[in-house]
Amino acid sequence: MAYVWFPVTYHAALVKVFLLHPSKAQRFYTCPSMIEPRQGYRLAIEARELPEPGPSEVLIRLSASGVCGTDIALAAGKIRPQHRILGHGSVGRVVRLWSAVPTTQVPLRLRVGLHSGRAIDGTFAEYTAVPYRDLMPITEYLLDKQIAPIICAGVTIYKAVKICGATPGQWILISGAGGCVGGLGIQYAKAMGYHVIASDIGKAKKFLCMHLGAEV
Repeated sequence: MAYVWFPVTYHAALVKVFLLHPSKAQRFYTCPSMIEPRQGYRLAIEARELPEPGPSEVLIRLSASGVCGTDIALAAGKIRPQHRILGHGSVGRVVRLWSAVPTTQVPLRLRVGLHSGRAIDGTFAEYTAVPYRDLMPITEYLLDKQIAPIICAGVTIYKAVKICGATPGQWILISGAGGCVGGLGIQYAKAMGYHVIASDIGKAKKFLCMHLGAEV
């Protein structure tokens, strides 16, 4: 898992104009999209019209997105993409609300995390429209690049460690510990009081695992 930064050349000023004077705002954004030629898939940057939120949706301006192994497989054509814009774990801010969204729960400029799955256009973009109930409020005390990988990989391994059945002081083994999911798992496990056995291949990954807190 890595993170992707998106352009911020038109940030708060554009958002403010868009909310107050929609006719004056730029209505397009850029994103890397999947193109399907005869020879296979490839990524291309394209401009798209800003998505229009539905009655219970909000418009999110994305600032960072995790890059998952699933995204890599989709981009390589190993899995057929359901939509042209990839990405599913991201961080951003609410910039537009629609009629059925309670402003007491979702105020403008709220910083949120989003895990969009593959049923809608993904998060490798500057904007996305999603149901407000899918949003997770995010603290202001962490950087975007710290949060974005946790939205997918971090949540996945946290649940696995949480329900593994071990008790603090016991040993647990994490396979693939040198990857992002496994590396986060080592840190979660140590924080929960477990002793960690890391399983992976290569000296570089061994060094990383031991640095993160694995004992074996």
